[in-house]
Amino acid sequence: MVKSPKDDERGLKKASECLLAGGVIVYPTETYYGLGALALDERAVARVFEQKRRSVEKQLTVLIPDIETLGQFVVELPPLGKMLAEKFWPGPLTIILRANPDLLKPLKAVTEKVGFRVSSHPVALELTRLVNGPITATSANISGSPPVVDPRDLPGEFLKGVDLVLDSGKTPGGAASTIVDVTGAVPVILREGPLGVKVGKVIKLFS
Repeated sequence: MVKSPKDDERGLKKASECLLAGGVIVYPTETYYGLGALALDERAVARVFEQKRRSVEKQLTVLIPDIETLGQFVVELPPLGKMLAEKFWPGPLTIILRANPDLLKPLKAVTEKVGFRVSSHPVALELTRLVNGPITATSANISGSPPVVDPRDLPGEFLKGVDLVLDSGKTPGGAASTIVDVTGAVPVILREGPLGVKVGKVIKLFS
């Protein structure tokens, strides 16, 4: 377990090197701890699915360093998606977009879509900058189990399957990120979250 307060550059450097080498890490986000792998590394992403016992039919969310990075991974960024990103990133908003055909199939599952987010947690954001690419952002737990705000609450068996734990203390918890799908004619909220909108409702985030 690597402790990494905000000013611990060594911990962040070690975590980023682990990711770039194909490792899987536990790291803090603005809500809960996440299970991270370099999202362009097929073997590392497969390890994330195995570690979580997650169905391969479920797509993954990834963290990116900034809105400009999206162009590398999506077919298009609709105007509303761009407006949402500019207003709420960095922050707990996941935007579902149509992924480039060459993006790893496990990320898209059967949907051909991927959820993207720019984290407002300083450690998570700096990790994406250090690796200069997307990192998986699924919660650090077995699928169906509660997410954790403290990595010390993770079972020992789970921790055996990861290469590094970036411990930055307790995260805020609360509602997981709001998820918005902007791939259709009408944008839809898929998951309620900190932004205070309801599932299935057309977006009203600019009022």
